Amino acid sequence: MVVICIGPVCVPVVPLLIILLRPIWNVLPEKMRADLAKFWNTKVRPTFVDPWLNKLPPWAQRLCGKRAKKKETMVEKAAPAASARAGEPTTSVASLKDLKKAHAVQSEEELETVKK
Repeated sequence: MVVICIGPVCVPVVPLLIILLRPIWNVLPEKMRADLAKFWNTKVRPTFVDPWLNKLPPWAQRLCGKRAKKKETMVEKAAPAASARAGEPTTSVASLKDLKKAHAVQSEEELETVKK
C-alpha cells in the first residue's frame, strides 16, 4: 500500500483519498454518478482490480468485497431432469416434489401442483 510519511507519522494514501473525495461524490448529480460507476464496473475493475483480487485467497477476496459464485442448489439441479421426465413445465414445487423435500407453498396453484 502506498503511504506518505511525514516525520514519524505514516498515512496510507488510498483511505485518505477516499475520505477526501467522498464529499465530492455526494455532490455529483445522479447521472454523473451512474456514468462513473458504469465506467468503473466495465473498464477499471475488470482490467486493473479483478486480476489482482483473483490472486488473493478466498477469505481475503470476501474482505475486499468480491462475492463467491452462487452454488447450484438441489432445486436447480433437479429442475431440468424433472421437466424432461414429466414433460411439463418446471416449477420449484414440481422439482421439489420429485426430490421429496419440504417446501413452503406460496400460492394456491403451487398447492394444486403438489397435490397432483
